[in-house]
Amino acid sequence: MNKFKNKFSVISICALIFSLVMPSGANAAETNDVSIQSEVGAAVYGGTTASISEAPWQAAITMKSAPNAKAGFFCGGSLISNQWIITAAHCAVDEYDIPYSPSELLIHLGNRTLSSSVKAKYSVSSVRVHESYDSSNVLNDIALIKLTNPVTIATGTIEPIGLSALEASVGESVRVTGWGEVNGSIYPSGLQQGSLTIEDESVCSYLYGGFYGYSQICAGADSTDACSGDSGGPLTHNESGKHTLVGIVSYGPIPCADGNPGAYTRVGYFTDWLQSQMGDFAVTNSGVINTSTASTAKVTITSPTPRTVELLTNAGGTTLSIQSNIVLSWVPSSSRYEKTVSVQSTNPAFIGAVPGTYQLFATDVRTAETTETAISVSDGVHVTSQLTLDSSEYYPAVDGYKDVIEATLSLFGATGEAVPFLSGEATITVGSKTATCGYSNVSSGVATCKLNLKGFSTSDETIVTATFLDGAGNPGSATSPIIALLSTEIVAASVSRDVGTVYPSDDGYRDTVRLSYDMTSSTGRSMPLTEGSLTVKFGGKTVQTWKITKSASSSKTWNGKKGGKVVPGTYTVILVAKGSQGRKFTEATSIVVSDKEIKTKTLTKNYSGRTAFGTNISDDDTACTYNSSNHLIGYTLYFGDAYCTSELSVPAAVVKGYDFGSVSVKASMSVYSNDGTHCGAFGIAESAYEDKLICDNGTKTFSMGGLERGSTSILTYIYLPDAFCMLSVKNLTLTYTYKTLG
Repeated sequence: MNKFKNKFSVISICALIFSLVMPSGANAAETNDVSIQSEVGAAVYGGTTASISEAPWQAAITMKSAPNAKAGFFCGGSLISNQWIITAAHCAVDEYDIPYSPSELLIHLGNRTLSSSVKAKYSVSSVRVHESYDSSNVLNDIALIKLTNPVTIATGTIEPIGLSALEASVGESVRVTGWGEVNGSIYPSGLQQGSLTIEDESVCSYLYGGFYGYSQICAGADSTDACSGDSGGPLTHNESGKHTLVGIVSYGPIPCADGNPGAYTRVGYFTDWLQSQMGDFAVTNSGVINTSTASTAKVTITSPTPRTVELLTNAGGTTLSIQSNIVLSWVPSSSRYEKTVSVQSTNPAFIGAVPGTYQLFATDVRTAETTETAISVSDGVHVTSQLTLDSSEYYPAVDGYKDVIEATLSLFGATGEAVPFLSGEATITVGSKTATCGYSNVSSGVATCKLNLKGFSTSDETIVTATFLDGAGNPGSATSPIIALLSTEIVAASVSRDVGTVYPSDDGYRDTVRLSYDMTSSTGRSMPLTEGSLTVKFGGKTVQTWKITKSASSSKTWNGKKGGKVVPGTYTVILVAKGSQGRKFTEATSIVVSDKEIKTKTLTKNYSGRTAFGTNISDDDTACTYNSSNHLIGYTLYFGDAYCTSELSVPAAVVKGYDFGSVSVKASMSVYSNDGTHCGAFGIAESAYEDKLICDNGTKTFSMGGLERGSTSILTYIYLPDAFCMLSVKNLTLTYTYKTLG
């Protein structure tokens, strides 16, 4: 433990240096703060009114607590998919750089006007700020906001914007939009837009010092600029006749539109981070191209953002297109853009392909971003086959526990490629009992079917056999490893609770109890029930009951808060469990509901100067002395700082209070002869708060916060800096606040 918490804060005076640049995006209530959230520029100074059809991806981030969308607005953003908003990191954190809770925010979309009578309507489920965001130099100023539900795309009103495939070049014209400040302090109701020019990064480096060209864009105009409220909004450029997102409003000059360019987060630099948060661009296939017959493989392409892609393969020896201009569509069930296409064996890309495993590529036709997977080309002839099962032991009882075999059949060709099969079935026979299942969806060369063992007798050794016709019509068979069919029954059941007593007052202290139950089988494993229940009773009355099915072990939580059927007394918890062979168990435990309540108390202890600060830690033992009245005389003058300390016992009643919550302490002392040129300080090493300055005479009262849990003693101290500190302390009073059972 660090005994003395903040020595230098006592005597240091920090100079606040106000930067010429601040990030934009604060609302009017924030502009008095000296923080990176304060001010910046956007598309409002020198801009023009924009219709929503000119920027249908434009989002406004608002505070849910505000009465309406306009009053709650503080930052902009861009819709980049049906469910994701991209914005600046400083728009997604509070004044302490802590990300906003999703419940604090609402998103406005689809209307150029910020209403002064209606709230924004899109709720937020997640706020994801870049983990390396640094507010001190506005580095990695990017964040994502996930909407609770996907929005409905409406052409010209609500549309996601594509991420730019090309970097904006120096001298290029770009556009910025937003509802930020115009004319010095006004937040317009209508959306604004303005044109800027990309500047060489050296211009912003000269202006702002800490400019990072690899992840930031420098852009500006003589009389047009982004300003407070535009932060997080889009910087777009024209790419093949369409606007694409190239930057995010980050920070700029104050005042806005002073002729100097501002800094914008370079979106292209953060592609990997965006994918790590939203999900990967991916391609998968379920099927094998069988050249011996007409066959089809299903290929699925997914992405967190809208894409138009081309599908290619190198199966024929060169990379050829299978299908182009595949437009991914939004699929609500998977929260992704997705498209499944059928790939035919007759496609020219597979002409001349010999059996083997090849690459399958999906390439974004705009950005050239590529993702890949493998696809097998087969002549339908298998060389090897494999039959695998999901376990080596099964239990053919009537309770449904591991009495179904999942049998997976795989076929392989000469080069190890997957080989499709035309048909197949798996069979198991024990005594006179036989179970069979057929394979479907066999075009991938791997398929699973299920064998039901209900009614089978036990057997220590048996196998599963599969027969099939491969893709060329050749018959074959495979056998599984040896498995065992075992009998078992539940031989023990138990129920327990995590606490024996609850205190159902309104203070929230220990008014719930976790009830855990467990069943053990004759094999030593946990086993499920065929039926069972967990019941809380008071006398002969049932307070609460849960039905338990198909669970070997788990828990329930009982809320013992006062009110309703919960009154003080002893409650019985009864577990009833019926095992797989019909054996029944009844186990019980008890819970005490106390009639006592947790009450807050205070306890005061008084100490004289010598008792309160009786130990001298200094280069000079005269720094802490005591007069005839037992008052502390503290004095230092350029010979080294000093601590006048004592270790005091925490009263026993207070120590017991740790069992019921936190313990806080308040200190009071009488200070006189405080004539030094530097302030002293008082501290308690085990308290939550930092040292308290003592700069004048009089009675001083300091709230020191909570004590470290379990502390039975505390170290009190007066700190005296070496640059001439002189003061006297008559006494010390400590007042503890703690909780106890009433």
